[in-house]
Amino acid sequence: MATEGMVRKIDKLGRIVVPIEFRKSLGIQAGEDVEIRLEGNFIKVCKHEDGCVFCGEKTKTNVYRGKLVCEACRKTLARD
Repeated sequence: MATEGMVRKIDKLGRIVVPIEFRKSLGIQAGEDVEIRLEGNFIKVCKHEDGCVFCGEKTKTNVYRGKLVCEACRKTLARD
């Protein structure tokens, strides 16, 4: 996805609305968790992943290129 910008106001409680186009693009549904990080001068909002991106395994995962991948899936990917 190309870098796009939209302007939104922050309400009195510090909330902003994430545009539906962005939520659809990332597959974020209402009620799902997101991660909020401060990176330099930027606030980064990401879809929260708490398990392997391929099989959903929640234990024994490692970060690979910013994504959680379990050992079994990593071995499968290495073979392919």
